[in-house]
Amino acid sequence: MILLKLTTKQDGMQPFQLWDKRDFSGRVIEIYHLSSKLPNHESIIIPDNKIICDFCNDPITTFPVFVMRGCYALCDKCFLWVLQ
Repeated sequence: MILLKLTTKQDGMQPFQLWDKRDFSGRVIEIYHLSSKLPNHESIIIPDNKIICDFCNDPITTFPVFVMRGCYALCDKCFLWVLQ
């Protein structure tokens, strides 16, 4: 991974990382339920080939991917929008 710092209007220096396809492997969603009728905790494994933009939900197919604040994957279109 490469750490980049790019200037944005929102908060001065905004940290971004470039993630390769292998950096998206082994992801899990953890869901915690408040209802007593459901199990308290559930884990869903995200397939390694399912990578979507966290802003617009479009599939991401080009790599490396810009990741903002360590967890928000951005497609090229949304990355350029964030920089404005």
